[in-house]
Amino acid sequence: VSNTLQSLTALVGVNLLDNAEADILEAGYLFLTRVRNAIWLTMGIGKDTLPTELNKRQQIANLLGYSSVEMLENDLSTQMRETRRIFERRFIA
Repeated sequence: VSNTLQSLTALVGVNLLDNAEADILEAGYLFLTRVRNAIWLTMGIGKDTLPTELNKRQQIANLLGYSSVEMLENDLSTQMRETRRIFERRFIA
């Protein structure tokens, strides 16, 4: 399996994830990839964390279609929490 989305499909195929979990993980992966790309476009460097400067975070939020940094940060928190919940339930427990 050569990429994340194919891996999710393969995990469903061997019953390590159900379809709903795979859908959540796929949506999270696509969302977080968009955020990472927006960070790169705004900062000129590849990072997996939002910058500390409020004006840069606002630029990233705007680029992603958010009217506020808080809305972006809420969606980030939700996606990360859901991903963590599935990972812990399926692969740590």
